[in-house]
Amino acid sequence: MALRYNNPVMDAISCSVPIERMTAERLEQIASALTRAARQLEDSAPVQGTL
Repeated sequence: MALRYNNPVMDAISCSVPIERMTAERLEQIASALTRAARQLEDSAPVQGTL
């Protein structure tokens, strides 16, 4: 999942899961958790050019 605090996007997060453990419900849980984490990272990122 791209972290959209830079343009162009330069960072991303991901999650690896063994296919044997993947269900539709688990996929939804993981996608939701990644989305929340990405938004938190984006919200807490310093404003570009201020470092």
